[in-house]
Amino acid sequence: MKPNLEALKKTFREGRRAEAITACEAALADHPADRELQRLCANMQAMVRNHARALELLLQLRDPAREDPEILFNIATCERELNDFRAAAGHFKILTERHPQDVGAGRAGPRAASSSALSRTRSPVSAARSSWRPNSPACACCAATRCRRWAGCRTPRPTTRPR
Repeated sequence: MKPNLEALKKTFREGRRAEAITACEAALADHPADRELQRLCANMQAMVRNHARALELLLQLRDPAREDPEILFNIATCERELNDFRAAAGHFKILTERHPQDVGAGRAGPRAASSSALSRTRSPVSAARSSWRPNSPACACCAATRCRRWAGCRTPRPTTRPR
């Protein structure tokens, strides 16, 4: 019988991570050929920072004939977290060579969004406003004194002058 992946994901999301990982690994022992289950176990292991086990599972999933950009990215990330920088660089290089369309297309994070917003708008202020997210860290200029003049800054300004 195939394991219920949605139930495993729900258990993990509810904070019972050890229970979900144990159940996932047990199901994987019963169904070693289930690639979807193996990917789920690898992702769970990576989320709890067990990068060695996640890397082991991801390397079993990798098929060099049909490279999956997500698997390559996760392999390289796990290797980087394990301080194997040469292997990580090698997998990142394979990723960028074989899947150039996936690099920077939503995977590069806030900097890519910020630079693309900057190229579409007229001023840096409007670019910062368009790429600002409520839970993002404070802007880079908040530490500078000129920050008070920058209209796009979301950092509260002091109402009194320091003595």
